[in-house]
Amino acid sequence: MKNFLQNCSLLFLISLFFISAWSFKFNFNSEGEFTVLQFTDLHYGDTDGVDGYTLQLQRDMIAKVKPDLIVVSGDGVSGHEGYFFFDTFHIPNFFKKNWKKFTQAISEAGIPYAFPIGNHDIDGDLDRYEIAKLDMTHPLSVRKTSEGIPDTLNFYVPIYSSKNQDKLAANIWLFDSGSKGCLGQEDSWGCVEEHQIQWYEQESKKIKEQHGTDVHHIAFVHIPPPEYMMLANQGEIYGSSGEPVSCPNVNSGFFDQVQARNDISAIFVGHDHFNSYGGSYNGIELVY
Repeated sequence: MKNFLQNCSLLFLISLFFISAWSFKFNFNSEGEFTVLQFTDLHYGDTDGVDGYTLQLQRDMIAKVKPDLIVVSGDGVSGHEGYFFFDTFHIPNFFKKNWKKFTQAISEAGIPYAFPIGNHDIDGDLDRYEIAKLDMTHPLSVRKTSEGIPDTLNFYVPIYSSKNQDKLAANIWLFDSGSKGCLGQEDSWGCVEEHQIQWYEQESKKIKEQHGTDVHHIAFVHIPPPEYMMLANQGEIYGSSGEPVSCPNVNSGFFDQVQARNDISAIFVGHDHFNSYGGSYNGIELVY
């Protein structure tokens, strides 16, 4: 029995190695479908009891949806809980311990995942670059390093056609919205900063040059851009609005660049725990 379990574990690790070695080349299925399941604000590390419910919810949702890709769009961990002695000292390995928790159901299911970092992830013992480095060690993580522009934790995931394995059919963008501070205004929530927008513009141009304009693009980011507030105040929404939009105080121009590039058709966010709605704003679907 022991040898059997060891062999099963070895086969599982070998399978994960081959998934990683293939660099996660995704394709639409024969019915033209590719399913993404979004988890956001899981906040592992609050209490063991709540973490247990959250883990079961993840398992249930994965079993029901059967996604091709999972996006954990920020705040997988409540980093601010990782302190002791009057919130003075970091609890060692707090983030890593809870990162293993929020990836547990994903690992069990063997489904690749993408993790754009949220503001509370970096409140603990690891900064965003240490988190990215850790996350890239997971055999199911699709995180990549950004090319061309430094200090950018953005990345994207290409999805290829079911009819032509080498034809790009869709592209999923993952943007890092930081924590606090936008365009030098420190009392603001974070945003997609100018150097990241420059990276997006550069990569978007490259994709259009190589693959044309017949590619479907969507994006995930943790903190909503100010246009979510404009949608809530001026537009028509579907779903449930349970709290004000916690967006940056200043506008970095991210949404304007998305409009100008004319490729991303929908943006999905988290951050606000009691908002569960969407709507179209200037032709782009904005969704919690």
